[in-house]
Amino acid sequence: MPGAGRSRGGIGVVKAQRVLTEAFITHENERHHDVPWGIFGGGPGQVGKVDIYNVTKPREIKSMPAKFSGLRVAAGDVHVFYAPCGGGYGDPLERSAEKVLDDVLDGFCTVEHARAAYGVIVDPVAETVDEAATAALRQRMRAAPRSKEATSATPRSPQVAAAKPREQRAPAARQPVPAPSSARPAAANRNGGSLGDALSGLRASYGNAWSFEIVRHSTNGGTVEVVGQLRANGTTVRETAVAEAMPGRSLGELLEQTANDSLRKCAEALMGHGLGNGR
Repeated sequence: MPGAGRSRGGIGVVKAQRVLTEAFITHENERHHDVPWGIFGGGPGQVGKVDIYNVTKPREIKSMPAKFSGLRVAAGDVHVFYAPCGGGYGDPLERSAEKVLDDVLDGFCTVEHARAAYGVIVDPVAETVDEAATAALRQRMRAAPRSKEATSATPRSPQVAAAKPREQRAPAARQPVPAPSSARPAAANRNGGSLGDALSGLRASYGNAWSFEIVRHSTNGGTVEVVGQLRANGTTVRETAVAEAMPGRSLGELLEQTANDSLRKCAEALMGHGLGNGR
């Protein structure tokens, strides 16, 4: 499910492809571990995943990383891609109850999540909203502090179909994505800090009220340059990060590292560490 919000997050595509003969698959994606953020009260979205299984053994599922190249697969293997879902924007209690009902009927939101995140009481059989009960519940929810879990759709789990779901699901049962056996260390900066430290500082200072985007990126031979821009509380900071190619690292990994470094530098500049180095 996407992140809850006045404008809910975008809904990720689910796509399954079955090969009829032996073949090779190359796949490139993002956001298998970093959940898309919500903003201004919106809840976080959902990470993506990739599974491979064979039609003769549909429960023997192999979870794949976000990027892989030239993977040999057998006849009857199915490559299933679950795209990430976006984070929500704004207070979920301000979302139209009719829009929440549509999402439940389309299978994009469960009855339980509609109640917990949006304060909307849905009857999936009659395909209606209990307006009086919804108004009363939303009033109580506004008066009481809500936990972040109320608007979150993580961790990823099989979507629970509402009554009469309109969207067809991809075949095969799914298991939660296992944690990687050896996660990559956080990107350390030249002064001994890390991307994780920078993100923790941002969230402590601004909550979800900040955003980061890549303004420009370029490659020149074995060098990658990324210009990132961070916005928070009306302040905008730009920082440039550069990285050199290394043996055994793909261009995608190099771009990811450089973008992370740009975000870290922006965060440090915004919070006063190295202010004035922005470009």
